[in-house]
Amino acid sequence: MKAPDAAVFFRTLTIRGLFALLACLLACSPSFAQPPQEIPISKSTATIDGKKYYLHTIDKGQTVYAIAKTYGVSVNDIVADNPGSLDVIKPGQVLKISYDKVKKNKKDTGVDPPPPDGDYYYHKVSQGETFYSISKKYNVPVETLLKWNEQSVGGLKEGSILKIPGNPQQVKSPGPTKATVLKKDTLASKVKGNYTGEKKFKVALFLPFQLYGLDLIETEKIKKGYSDFPEKSKIAVEFYQGALMALDSLKKTGVSVKLFVYDSGADSASNADLAKKPELKEMDLFIGPLYSANFVAIAKVSKDNNIPIVSPLAQNNKLLLGNANVSKTNPSAMTHVEQMACYIGQHYAKENIIVVSGKAKDMVYVNAFKKTMNAELLVRQLPASDSVRTVNGIFGVKGLLNSARINIVVIPTSDPSVATDYMSKLNKMKDDLKDSIIVFGMQSWEDIGSIDFAYMNNLNLHIPSSGFVDYRSAAVRQFISDYRARYNTEPSEYVYTGYDVMFYYVSALAKYGPDNLQPALPEFKASGLRSGFDFYQTAAESGYENKRVFILRYSDSAQMKMN
Repeated sequence: MKAPDAAVFFRTLTIRGLFALLACLLACSPSFAQPPQEIPISKSTATIDGKKYYLHTIDKGQTVYAIAKTYGVSVNDIVADNPGSLDVIKPGQVLKISYDKVKKNKKDTGVDPPPPDGDYYYHKVSQGETFYSISKKYNVPVETLLKWNEQSVGGLKEGSILKIPGNPQQVKSPGPTKATVLKKDTLASKVKGNYTGEKKFKVALFLPFQLYGLDLIETEKIKKGYSDFPEKSKIAVEFYQGALMALDSLKKTGVSVKLFVYDSGADSASNADLAKKPELKEMDLFIGPLYSANFVAIAKVSKDNNIPIVSPLAQNNKLLLGNANVSKTNPSAMTHVEQMACYIGQHYAKENIIVVSGKAKDMVYVNAFKKTMNAELLVRQLPASDSVRTVNGIFGVKGLLNSARINIVVIPTSDPSVATDYMSKLNKMKDDLKDSIIVFGMQSWEDIGSIDFAYMNNLNLHIPSSGFVDYRSAAVRQFISDYRARYNTEPSEYVYTGYDVMFYYVSALAKYGPDNLQPALPEFKASGLRSGFDFYQTAAESGYENKRVFILRYSDSAQMKMN
């Protein structure tokens, strides 16, 4: 039997009133900084214990970092001569600055050493960002960031400004190159969110309905519970329902969407035929296909025609390589592990951290956790060797438990048998030793039915997750009510994902326009009903990955969002 034509749906929606949409989204607004305060070199000197010093009186707004830059010395030089100055300085306080070091660091002309050559970036720190996550974003080592931003060594604060060294050839920014390379002390927004063009967009949605096989489905058996509806078809329908509800929500906000929905089928061959559709070249956005095997053919159309394309479900980052038009909303397992390490660094850096390695295939996650965790500890000036320990197998944990500290046991494995076995043995250790233990696992543990809920509660299990539905939220409760009224059933995770993805990307189109959608993604942070959106570009000329990962804790068999 020949499959029917793949373009199975055509839907045109007219939507009005953009202001309500913007009120619902969390987007980064343009940020500007004042020029740095000019700090003159003090004319006052003194000889103390046989050593000559400049005596610098601190004025309001001056920092140790800025003073060090003025005199051409390092922050460490100032701290060495003025203990406690890294912790707090006050206007009127006098700092000693070594005359010999200043003289040595000046040129023969007596002019202060210039700042490093080349352009540099300014980065405004967002909530939850760390030196490690920023180093990944700009492909700059953590050690280099610390050297350039000594004023922030003690910890980052939301809203603070960091310098990112390099020029356009050396540093690849997640945004458009020309807009993000800033000259000296100038700070500007990377992408302007003031699209004034006509807000009428064409969106292509590719879902695996697999309609050609519907006549083979025995509906009576499904109704009686003897058979299941095909899983991929079910996911496609649920995602589609959520997407339609998002368009209904957007309908009130002034955006007009012409939605083309295609059956992406079950194999890559059907997508090769889809890729030949002439109307695809006229689209403003592709959403899907959902699965990696079907994604390649449509991604090529995206690249050839410079059209943004979204992968809503796939976790593997390979589909981002070499195509800056691709974005992926489901964070990879590696990103889960890295964000979990960042969370532990922010909340438990001084506790007893133990990483358990199991099977060989899990070592890539063990190593990623250690690398990220050590970077977090470096920022906090804590010794990595004393704070993070690795053991092979669960029995090595017992000898490392510390009754005087909280024991953070990280088990980065997705193997169900290993996870179940380790949780059982750890629970016995906790009962025997009465030690405080918090276990961090993987998102896949949500689906492992063999782990006892009592163990999850007893061991304070935390897992990273790509999504979380807060049923206390008024927006979620309203959505559930609307969905029940429309479809007479409960929304699944794919319904929420369909809603969030469609709402987010159409909103981005309305705010930035089709031409600026991709470079604007890192600027356009938002929270949906289930998903969060916080993108970074994985590499120059490659696509964007969503790095918003939720840390969930099990308590009384329920999940609590911790970040």
